Amino acid sequence: MRREGTMLTRNNNRAVIPKVAKSNLKGNRIYTFFSAFTIVLAIALLSGMILTVLGMKTAQRRILDQMQHVMFMDLTEEQYQKVEADERNEVVLRYKPGIQYKDGDLSYSLGYAEESRGGITTYDIKEGKPPKKEAEAVVDVSLLKALGKPCRVGETITLERGGQPRTFVVSGYTESDMKQTIYPVWVSKAFADADQELGAGGYYALTKIRNAKQMNSVEFQNLAFEMGEDYGLEAGQVNINGKFADSLRSNSTTVIAMAVISIIICLASAIVIYSIFYLSVSGRVRQIGQLLTIGMTQKQIRGMIRREGWYLSACSIPVGFLIGLAVAVITRPDGFDLGNTLLTFVGMAVFGAVVVQISIGKPAKVASRISPIEASRSADAEEKEGEKPKKHKPLNPYVLARMGQMRGKKKAVLATISLAFGGILFMGASTYLASWDTDAYARQGGFEDCDFHISYDYDARSKQDPYGVTKLQMTDQLNEELRQKVLAIPHVKEAKFEEKGYGMLEFGERTNMRLAFDTITREELESNPKLMELGLDYDELTEKNSLICYMPDLIEEVYNIKPKAKDQATLVWYDGTEKKEAVEIAASGDFDLPRNGDTFVMTEDTMKKLWGDINTNANLKVSIEDYDKNQAAVEQQLKALLAEYPHLDMSTLEEEKLATEDQVRQLSIMIYGIAAFVITFSILNLVNTIINSIMTRRRELSMLESIGMEEKQLRKMLLWESLLLVLPNILITLTVGTAVGYGVIWWFQKIASYMKYEFPWVGTLCYVGCVLILPMFVAWLCLKVQSRRPLVERISVE
Repeated sequence: MRREGTMLTRNNNRAVIPKVAKSNLKGNRIYTFFSAFTIVLAIALLSGMILTVLGMKTAQRRILDQMQHVMFMDLTEEQYQKVEADERNEVVLRYKPGIQYKDGDLSYSLGYAEESRGGITTYDIKEGKPPKKEAEAVVDVSLLKALGKPCRVGETITLERGGQPRTFVVSGYTESDMKQTIYPVWVSKAFADADQELGAGGYYALTKIRNAKQMNSVEFQNLAFEMGEDYGLEAGQVNINGKFADSLRSNSTTVIAMAVISIIICLASAIVIYSIFYLSVSGRVRQIGQLLTIGMTQKQIRGMIRREGWYLSACSIPVGFLIGLAVAVITRPDGFDLGNTLLTFVGMAVFGAVVVQISIGKPAKVASRISPIEASRSADAEEKEGEKPKKHKPLNPYVLARMGQMRGKKKAVLATISLAFGGILFMGASTYLASWDTDAYARQGGFEDCDFHISYDYDARSKQDPYGVTKLQMTDQLNEELRQKVLAIPHVKEAKFEEKGYGMLEFGERTNMRLAFDTITREELESNPKLMELGLDYDELTEKNSLICYMPDLIEEVYNIKPKAKDQATLVWYDGTEKKEAVEIAASGDFDLPRNGDTFVMTEDTMKKLWGDINTNANLKVSIEDYDKNQAAVEQQLKALLAEYPHLDMSTLEEEKLATEDQVRQLSIMIYGIAAFVITFSILNLVNTIINSIMTRRRELSMLESIGMEEKQLRKMLLWESLLLVLPNILITLTVGTAVGYGVIWWFQKIASYMKYEFPWVGTLCYVGCVLILPMFVAWLCLKVQSRRPLVERISVE
């Protein structure tokens, strides 16, 4: 007769493993809670961060999908027909920008555009039809309400225009969700052609370029200018959608930042999950031994532990993802996308499950190696091999705490590693923020040697006219007369001009770089050792109209071309008409030129030769005495003076400081938020270690109490255990964390002069205080809860 095996696998009891795993999770609620909470926290943070970033990109893409790629401006009818017939254009809409008028307290703009079509949004009619006749117009519901008119097609409205009333019949109306301050009035093409003001210039063509999304930014911009040349347009008539062009640039910074944060969260959560499962296994040595005794194999023990991990993942990952999704939707509701959401969920599910399984791999292996004989010992027997216990020891709370710590040495090490990881990260982050000199940061980019900037009021990004500033320079408002008026203001110490010429640089036929060209004096050139080593001569540079490129890496990043010495290019500028001149790049490299972001310089005499009689002053830099005391008074007088100059605008150091403070505040919230999440993982591990230690020693603590140990002494012992657990972490945090913080600042100082090392005293004291108080509070609370049960009942607990 064949003897039946006793193994669980041979008894067809495969369902036992899942049942035991579920029973373990249900029976040990503290272990289950901390494990599940750690997974939820990690998944919520990662999924919330990823979905928020994706939501921002989705919202931006949806806005860009409703906008033109390029606007070709001021076209003749023949040029417009060329644009419309060009197969490179996917969509073309005729457009004329609105002219703004006032009718009492009401402001409106009169313009022409075809109705939204093909992904270009101009206006969408809710009811009615586009205007055809000269007296017809499409208006928004908000304008009708402002005029006290009913919202219906066929209604007549009368608007004051330059002192003359003009009546329109409403052929259709729109309903915008946005609050209107300037009401749009869309007239017919017949009106636009016949009207003296609106018909003064040519039509614009709003276009979407075919397959533009598959191009990079440089290819797209080059194609737009190439198309403009094909239509017979000057560069100033080609208005590229800057936001769309920016969207075509690869943004590796965001990806790298997300990858770094993901790795940090992965490590922090993995350490905590590993520690929790290790503590769970240590506390279940007797149970595991019993399972091995009745026939469970080592493989089944490992499978049981891993199945617990799968069950925790299955319950926790969806909860964490829903929390992250909710945060992302609240943060950016217009960026929700079902495809991104499902893809992120799959990614988070795989990521979470893999991290959990890797984390519990070692504890599962340890559990499978427990022998039934070993399991018969105390679950807390972690005595050092070869260590001979002393026969006589003073039995005070501190000594007992030390004895308890020695028995759970590996648990203490795991808690210390987890806490130290969070502490070092916190010290690095808080040192970075404490060392940020906001005043020095605000002075970067133009305020290094002044407190006020007076310049021409021109938004180059929105208007996209490469000669826009030049045309304002031709008004000659930044002149010596203005400078003398500024110097006459009390407490003004210095006022000096900064010259710039604005134009374009063409490399070959396809690269059009819109730039501001700075000047270099003979003295600057001859005092610069790097330029002198190259043998550059001021007079020769002037004669050849040569340029010096001192930021070639930035040019390469933006325009995908890196200028080199001896390269030939074409300089395009404006002095009333568009001019072109062949130029040579005399030198290219890092030459330590103190300039504010411009990438090319030419000699002063070259600029005078090319720009002629145009006043090329671009900025008036004003410095004052005792900034903190006199800033407000001087700023008020400068504003009063500039009211006489309609084309001038002023930027101030104070505005930069306010913007910097807001930027630092947002950065602090983000950095401290990430650090807080990581520290939360560490705190979870610490709290779980303390609770686990007390729960597995309930009988031991009760026995000590039964032989005469007072509750006060017992509390002192547990408080000492808590202190001994966190003191190594504090030591590591203060030494290694300080070194890491100093290293971070040392590295940043190479690229950021505004970083000045400052020890984060406030952050450090808060961190040390929390780490000291929290474990003592948890130990006190656990003891309080335990003391509610009768002593006899506690002693009888197995």
